[in-house]
Amino acid sequence: MAERLPLSIDQSDWTVPPGCDSSVSELDLGEGEWLFFMGARCNGSPITLSVDPDHAGQPGLRAIHDIESGRVVAYVTVAEPDPHAQILAIARAGLSQHARRACAIGTSPVAGVPDGAWVLISGDRKLPDRDCGPFGAGPDGDAYWFQVGRHLFFIPPGNTQGAQPFDPATFNVVRLADVGS
Repeated sequence: MAERLPLSIDQSDWTVPPGCDSSVSELDLGEGEWLFFMGARCNGSPITLSVDPDHAGQPGLRAIHDIESGRVVAYVTVAEPDPHAQILAIARAGLSQHARRACAIGTSPVAGVPDGAWVLISGDRKLPDRDCGPFGAGPDGDAYWFQVGRHLFFIPPGNTQGAQPFDPATFNVVRLADVGS
């Protein structure tokens, strides 16, 4: 028996990279949970992702790599009861006191950031959004967070506008129950 967990984003502007088509792909998140999504299939091979153990300096935050390129394409963590507070705690780690106070959860008008996604932006006109750290909106404002079921995902800067190997709006986390129970 499988249980589908809810998705927080409605749609994205994802397009398949040039010369590729798309196919359903999967990623084992552990603890009986699988992530299914539409991913690029280039030269007949679907994208293959892997999840690393805890990301250095951020317990519970794990990097998702595109195995072929070795590039980090996302991060994932188990969501706590208040996902906004959790995003702020992760993103503010290592920031200056001024940046910690100025950076807050918002939405982004940047093309390629899905509807319903969250970004960490500066509420201070003197502090650019890019100064909200590595888990903030990024230099082009295209880095974002979203929740699927009990998981928070972060898409780092540079993964929109044709560089992203998957459609985050198709993310579906399925918890597989023990057979026969």
